[in-house]
Amino acid sequence: MKKRVGVVVLVIGMILGNWAAPSPAAPPIPLSWSDYVPPDDDRCEYYRHYIQRIKEETQGQVEIKFYPAEQLVKAIQQYEALMQGTLDMCAFVPVYYGGKIPLVCLSSETSYWEPGDSVPITSRTAKELDAIFAKDGIKFLGWSAELPPICLVGPKIFRTFEDIKGVKVRAPGTAAKVIKAWGGTGVSIPASESYMALQRGVVDAAYTTIATVTSTRLWEVTKAITFYHTGGSPTPVCMNLKKWQSLPADIQQTFEKVNREMPPWAYNHARAFVQKTEDFLRTKYKEHHKMNPEEGAKWEEPARGYIWKPAVQKFGKPAQDLWDKILLIAKESAEARKQGKIPKFFD
Repeated sequence: MKKRVGVVVLVIGMILGNWAAPSPAAPPIPLSWSDYVPPDDDRCEYYRHYIQRIKEETQGQVEIKFYPAEQLVKAIQQYEALMQGTLDMCAFVPVYYGGKIPLVCLSSETSYWEPGDSVPITSRTAKELDAIFAKDGIKFLGWSAELPPICLVGPKIFRTFEDIKGVKVRAPGTAAKVIKAWGGTGVSIPASESYMALQRGVVDAAYTTIATVTSTRLWEVTKAITFYHTGGSPTPVCMNLKKWQSLPADIQQTFEKVNREMPPWAYNHARAFVQKTEDFLRTKYKEHHKMNPEEGAKWEEPARGYIWKPAVQKFGKPAQDLWDKILLIAKESAEARKQGKIPKFFD
């Protein structure tokens, strides 16, 4: 009996001697994502969806903390912060940085396409955009949310150029040139400051997206809304290049997988959002007007080329080639819709 007990004790001892406690799970990789838009802006829907998909696909190995409403940096500081690595990730409005990245801004001249089209345009020019961003130490993640179509809010409906002549209009970045082309006075003010600027009379009207009107409640400080005849522009989603290079290969592959699935989702979201939001804003404004194609063409004509013409003059063939590709993608996307199809998202 004692012999059997001894054997059991010996076996147990051998087992315990060879047993090692499991290694603790590696802590999640933290990433910071900053944006200037308020938490209820439509673009946050894109970003939160993406963040959730990354979490799911990495099984929690990546933890992206999202900071809306300029919590970390101001809108006009996002690009530099991303370059320097102060931010790990962000999505930014290219026209705020027209002087720094004019070729990226080409896809912001929205009078040449319809809502949703900035999504296939951005994804199908990802190779070109990534090369541009890489020079500044930035990794383009290959997809973009869409800034919804522009509208004009102010003291009245804007039907003719006489209506806007002499009016001080808030506009984002280089888009102030559009207001000047129409006869107004463009004032470059971040979207987050539009409410206060209108309330205090710093500007009389705002040239902004329908999403910004909704998220910042501009109907409280303006009387009328004019829905402009145009498409939407991109907000490219990027990461600091050194941060990207520091990620394990399997995590990079997971990001790439989710990056590829985002354009179709973003396109469908953008198309659905526009009509829903225009309908909502009509309930907030007693005075509202949607430009028809003929009116839109008159307003678009003086402003067309405010982005691509200077870029081509400065950079020549590279800018012209990229602009020609953008126009081709917009044309193909429009044709796909006519046939009841989803546009092509990748070359």
